[in-house]
Amino acid sequence: MYTFDGQNRIISLDLGTVDFEVGDLYSRWKDWVSVSDNAKYANAFNVIGGEPIDTYGSQVISPYFFFVNGWKLRPQEASHQLTINGNLLSLDGSQPTIATLGGFEVFIRTVLSVNSTTTTVSNTLTQEQLRNAMIEALQATNC
Repeated sequence: MYTFDGQNRIISLDLGTVDFEVGDLYSRWKDWVSVSDNAKYANAFNVIGGEPIDTYGSQVISPYFFFVNGWKLRPQEASHQLTINGNLLSLDGSQPTIATLGGFEVFIRTVLSVNSTTTTVSNTLTQEQLRNAMIEALQATNC
């Protein structure tokens, strides 16, 4: 899905990639950095957010991923609509994407998180955690 070019500071989307989650891109970049000697290249991301704001970790501050050190994202080499799901920005205020190498037309649609928090659903709560959550909810509604 992603090809990393540390020397030129470009992450290219592979053919067929018309949408992706920014959190997945960040995770795959961390995987890439840990392989071989890829850690020698300049850091690609600064991240803020993602920290849990409740005792169960079901709500987190929406993460924002910033390209740093000149890193950019190149869409696949084809005319298409690319949907970026998540908050991807460049720390220097420039666009986080660059043009394809060919003469392709790419429409980029960005789906930003409009909330300051994101709720995740998990079915791995223990009975005690579920009971405590129910008590907190009841207390919050004064029942």
